[in-house]
Amino acid sequence: MATQANGRYIDNRSCYNCGQQGHISRFCPLSDKRLNGGQASTSMAIVPAQPLMTGPSNTIGVGIVAPTFSNNYSNDKTWLRNRVATLEDIVGRIKVRHDADEAKEVAAKEEAERKKRETKEGERRLRDKKESEEQYTRMSLELSKQWDKVCEKIDKRDQGANELAKLQEEVGRLSRGKNEVSSTEATVKPTTDVDAVNKLKREQEEARVVVDRRFAMMEEKIAALIKGKEEAEANAELWKAEAHRPGNKRGNIVVCTQATQARVRPRSVSVVRTASASAGMARTEEKADPVIKGIVERHQMEINALKELCLKDVDGRIEAEKEVERLKEAMARLEMEKRQKGTNLKSRLDEAAGPSTYKPPCPPLKKKGNLTPGMQLNDREAFVQEERKNLRKKNKLEIQKICRDEGILYTTLEPTKEEIIYQRVQHMFGVDNLTKGKGKDDTVVEVTAGETEDNDVEAAVDTAAS
Repeated sequence: MATQANGRYIDNRSCYNCGQQGHISRFCPLSDKRLNGGQASTSMAIVPAQPLMTGPSNTIGVGIVAPTFSNNYSNDKTWLRNRVATLEDIVGRIKVRHDADEAKEVAAKEEAERKKRETKEGERRLRDKKESEEQYTRMSLELSKQWDKVCEKIDKRDQGANELAKLQEEVGRLSRGKNEVSSTEATVKPTTDVDAVNKLKREQEEARVVVDRRFAMMEEKIAALIKGKEEAEANAELWKAEAHRPGNKRGNIVVCTQATQARVRPRSVSVVRTASASAGMARTEEKADPVIKGIVERHQMEINALKELCLKDVDGRIEAEKEVERLKEAMARLEMEKRQKGTNLKSRLDEAAGPSTYKPPCPPLKKKGNLTPGMQLNDREAFVQEERKNLRKKNKLEIQKICRDEGILYTTLEPTKEEIIYQRVQHMFGVDNLTKGKGKDDTVVEVTAGETEDNDVEAAVDTAAS
């Protein structure tokens, strides 16, 4: 740092071109003074150049000698400024050349990219042109093929129209010749043929109505038979369930005979109509044309074939229903056998272990050996009433527990209670039935839907005799 006391060192950090502070000559906005004869113009300076202010030197009484420099170096650093200016000029030219080179490179790159884009665009245009040409060729071929087909159809139609016109002319010529030959015969015969055809159509309609009516009657009859069969099966199942119920061995139910509801029409109508139809056919057989007669015969054959198909369908349905009924009977029989083959596990355990743990109450003052049959019957009735009274208050869980203890199969609540009472009476009095004497067994009679009333009566007689 220069001071006023040291006049040898003058620190000038201003621009050597214009003399202003705050920038160097490289960034000076004024023109170079070297180009203007060594004088820098200060009219365009940011800060106007002013002469430096010089004051009196404060070197009075101080002996300071200014040094001298050799090689023509002065205190204002002229050489350094010139050197810096030269370097700045060189750097500026280098920068200009570098910028020019960069601009050339950028221009070359842009030119290469432009050529590449133009090449791609040309290839794309060629490809699009080729595709459009191929599509145009394909469309032209398709259109030519379609046009050929249209032309062929038009030619065929024209040929057909010409042939049709020729045939029409031939027919007209033949008809005119025929009319000229026999005019009266041609007027009578068509009316006769038309009458015969109308009569045959009426007879066919009557026959069709008769057949439809018979089919409707057959369907009603089949429906009535199916309904009667279902009611008979329901009655048989009800009777079977009531007959096999343990607590109602002497009970019976009334099974009414189902009356048929089929509405059968007298067959005389169909016979009369058939006879009238056959008579009409016989009358018109001589006058009918062979072609019309063949048509009628084929129509009649179709009607017969349809009848046979309908009858086959009805027979097939009847056979299927019979098969279903047979399967139902077999299932019911298997269920009955399964129910009859049940074992009493508790009785087997009692036989293996000894006397049973269940001891029903005995009459206090009477002994079994001294009781008469009437007294035994009364005791059984009283025992049954007492057991029913005791079991009436028990719910399903308690009944199931009793069944597990006594080895009885649980089905439903009330029938299971009756089975429990029956087993207890059997164990108490040594009989198999609540109403029969000691030592007598029951005989189970299986009733199926296919058995008749005579077989039921015979089975009942055999059961009573045993």
